[in-house]
Amino acid sequence: MICGRTDPFPTWIFTHVGYGAGQNFPHHHWHVLQPGTEPKELRIGNDMIDLWESEAFVTVLTGVRAGEALIYPRPDYTKRDAFPERLAEDALRLILKFNQKFNNPDYCFLVAFNDPGEWFARYIPILNQWGGSEWMALDHRTPFTLPWPHEATRDFLLAD
Repeated sequence: MICGRTDPFPTWIFTHVGYGAGQNFPHHHWHVLQPGTEPKELRIGNDMIDLWESEAFVTVLTGVRAGEALIYPRPDYTKRDAFPERLAEDALRLILKFNQKFNNPDYCFLVAFNDPGEWFARYIPILNQWGGSEWMALDHRTPFTLPWPHEATRDFLLAD
């Protein structure tokens, strides 16, 4: 049973890491919750900037925050029983790369299980503070403004 339900879908599991995680004392915990509304289908599209692929997952940069990344299953990967281990490996690779290049940024890491066939992970580093227009975009559905394009993040992460 998850969140008082017998059906485990949809479920989101996430954590915040770093000084900006809203904690007054250092500790680590995870949130497990049912989304407040039915999640819309994840759209894999052209606005995603490829970062790398592994045997099981594709990692891309996308979203409204600088450095925001999505890890989703490769459609041709069939070893579903190995997903947790492969996801942990790919998430660790991503987090270590951001830690190395961006000096250990605060971040949120989320795993979404929307239905048996759709689950993915999101890494959201806090690389810059949002300005007024970004906060207003939440309320008024106006466009978000990235401080730099995802392509610049990719180039910086992959540079030696």
